[in-house]
Amino acid sequence: MMRAGRGACGMRKTRNGTAGWILVEMIVSLTLLAMLVAGLGMASRGSAELNRFLLAQQRCVAAARAQLDSLAVTGDGIEPGRLRQWWPGVAVRTRRAPGRGDWAGLVRLEVTATAKVGRRTARVVLCRYVPAIGDR
Repeated sequence: MMRAGRGACGMRKTRNGTAGWILVEMIVSLTLLAMLVAGLGMASRGSAELNRFLLAQQRCVAAARAQLDSLAVTGDGIEPGRLRQWWPGVAVRTRRAPGRGDWAGLVRLEVTATAKVGRRTARVVLCRYVPAIGDR
């Protein structure tokens, strides 16, 4: 048996019958707001990680291009100490090979730059054919 003035859930009845619903609405609103903030935080973290990867990739391109230009113009690469100073965290590897087929008589320069970013690795490979060193 219900006592007078109380609803089925034990909430006090008022004239319009809405007592207690404001609390429920507040809890639901705060829960939705917390979920929205958590979603934005995750999206922000993913965006920051992508930004770090793209920055590392851009640094790899700059280091590889500078090394390739130095090799093509002077025949010597940039000193490893300077490479580490100018592009910290970027490893640069250079390979030379004789040209084949239509590229016979030229030297193929290949520069690979890599940088570790979190669990991913940014890797850039640039190639260029130049006249053999004796022809310059």
